[in-house]
Amino acid sequence: MKALRSKSTLILTGLVIAAALFGAASMVWFNVTVPNPVQDIQVSVRGTEASPAVPALSLVAAAAFLALSIAGRVLRWVVAVVIPLAAAGVLFSVISAVSDPQRATETAVGDSAGVVGTEVVPDQSLWPWVALVLAVLLLLIGLWSLLVLPRWSAGGATKYRRERETTAQPTSAASGVHDPDAARRDGIDAWDAFSDGEDPTGR
Repeated sequence: MKALRSKSTLILTGLVIAAALFGAASMVWFNVTVPNPVQDIQVSVRGTEASPAVPALSLVAAAAFLALSIAGRVLRWVVAVVIPLAAAGVLFSVISAVSDPQRATETAVGDSAGVVGTEVVPDQSLWPWVALVLAVLLLLIGLWSLLVLPRWSAGGATKYRRERETTAQPTSAASGVHDPDAARRDGIDAWDAFSDGEDPTGR
C-alpha cells in the first residue's frame, strides 16, 4: 500500500494496466458461426470491433498517466479526473458487449459474411472478462490517484525546499561568498561599541 503512494510506482502501474487493456481489446472476443446453404461461415470478432471504445479509452488513460508525471500542481487534478472517467467508459463498453454479444458482433459479421439480421449465437472467449477485470483495476487506480495526489504536491515541494535550504547553507559558507547582511550587522555592532566608549578595533 505504501508503494502505491509513490508517484512513479502509481504511474507505472497505471501504464501497465492501460497497455494490458489495449492488448486485451486486440484479441478475439467472439467467434460467430453464420449459417450458409453451401458452408457455414466462421467469423472471429475482436474487441476492437465488438467494443471500439475500449482501445480508444485505454489510450486516453495511458496518455493521462503520462501527463500526470509532468503536469503542474493545478493541471494535475484535471488530468487525474480523466483516468477514472476513461475507466468507467471502458467498463460500460465491456459490459454492454458481454450482455448483448449479438449486437456487439452484428457490424463485424455483416462486413465479413455479408449477412445482416441473421439470428446467430456468438461463442464468447475469455478476453472480454479479462478486459472487464482490467477496467475495474484501472478504475480503482484512477480513484486512488485522486486520493494520494495531495501527498505528491505537498510532500514534493516540502522535500525540495528542505534539500535546497540544507545544501545552500554549507555551500555559501565553504565558498566564502560575501554576505552583505552579515557585514551590515558587524558594522552596527562596531558602531554600538564605539558609542559605549569601547575601541572596536581592539577586539
